[in-house]
Amino acid sequence: MGAKRRFGIRERLILNVVGLVALSLWLLGVMLLRQEMVFLKAEQQGRGRALASTVGTFVGGGTLAAGERRAAVDELFNSLSLDATIQALALCDGAGVQVARSGRAVSCRPREGSEAQAFPVAIRGSSPWSLTVAFSPHESSHQGEYTHLQVLVQLAITALILVVFIHLLLSLMVVGPIRRLVAASERIAAGNLDDPVPPGQNDELGDLAAAYEAMRQRLLEARLEDRAHIRELQSLHEELVEKGAGLVRAERLAAVGAVAAGVAHEVGNPLGAVTGYLAMLRAGDLSPGEIREFVARTDREVSRINRIVLDLLNYARPPHLDMSDVDLNALLRDLARHLGTEPECRGVAVRLELAAGLPPVRVDLHRTRQMILNLALNGAQALAGKGTLTLTSFVPGAAGRAAGVSVSDDGPGIPQAVLEHLYEPFATAGKGNRGTGLGLAICKRTALELGAVLEVRTAPGEGTTFTVLFPAPQR
Repeated sequence: MGAKRRFGIRERLILNVVGLVALSLWLLGVMLLRQEMVFLKAEQQGRGRALASTVGTFVGGGTLAAGERRAAVDELFNSLSLDATIQALALCDGAGVQVARSGRAVSCRPREGSEAQAFPVAIRGSSPWSLTVAFSPHESSHQGEYTHLQVLVQLAITALILVVFIHLLLSLMVVGPIRRLVAASERIAAGNLDDPVPPGQNDELGDLAAAYEAMRQRLLEARLEDRAHIRELQSLHEELVEKGAGLVRAERLAAVGAVAAGVAHEVGNPLGAVTGYLAMLRAGDLSPGEIREFVARTDREVSRINRIVLDLLNYARPPHLDMSDVDLNALLRDLARHLGTEPECRGVAVRLELAAGLPPVRVDLHRTRQMILNLALNGAQALAGKGTLTLTSFVPGAAGRAAGVSVSDDGPGIPQAVLEHLYEPFATAGKGNRGTGLGLAICKRTALELGAVLEVRTAPGEGTTFTVLFPAPQR
């Protein structure tokens, strides 16, 4: 979890505690060293007073005339000079005159702070004499260094013991519980809510472990509730799918019924006419001219039945597209020439408005030509031999659309009742439309198969415009 840490909480705490302990022990060591120097100074003063008392015993009556006392003092000084801690000795009388010495020269009245110290020597019947003793600073420094080393060793041992103790204490009371909480949080984050969080001690980390356990239990309860909701939603989904399938079957049956009714109506009318024409022909009391007229009418009605059946097959057959790059401007020019030969376009002016630089579109040429032709014939039928039919190409501003074609007429427009069911099979049949009632339904399906959008805009008395927006080629 996260980047690898250089120092954990245990190491940081140990470093902080060790720093504080080291500072405390250093201050304690300084105090101990100062106390040791005080003790050393006191020891030197005690030795000096003892030496002064010994010298006073040897001097006795206060004179150092030649004799045993002077020899005893010289012998004493010579023996004391062998002590490595004493550098010099000087015995001075009450007038401050040096009467005996050993080692280097020292003053009878040493300055304060110097290495030499003066100690009084009691002489009976005379003013006090003094004994000046100069202790060796090297021996004092050696002893201080030794004492310093002892203090440092003791401090190091104490610090090591403290570090080990703190390490064990932190591992037991802090790091261990935190690691268990981290492992529990990783399990919870991974979705494992079955293993409980281990309880902690009666402290803050224990409270945190209890909070983790409460969170795990709430998440587990929420998961169980979600699973119950999912099962409920699945059951509802299955129920909706089943009901939806029933609705689809019902809609299909209704659509089949509507198509069947439309087919029966559209085919029944010409079939009734054919039956009547045949009955009249069988009667045999017709003139040759009437016979030819009834035969021609019969042929027209049979052709109408054939056209209805072909349109129904085109509407119902599975799509099979032969895609290629098509120049819409060239296609509209060809359709304009063809419309001049259609009976529905007699008396109708066909006008072209072509956009320059129109990009090619990738479509099925035959299906696209038939779609635009059906839209044009539908508009021509609405004009009823009088008006203008306009074929327009343009570059649309809509995203994902490469080019567009619109077919406009200035006829009476489409009634609102028909507009609501405009693309349904046989929606326009029997409403002043001489077509089969399947043309617009086929156009809508063709547009969907090509990935195009078919739109209509109409108003009563202002004509109708069908617009086809073709998709941009996929790259």
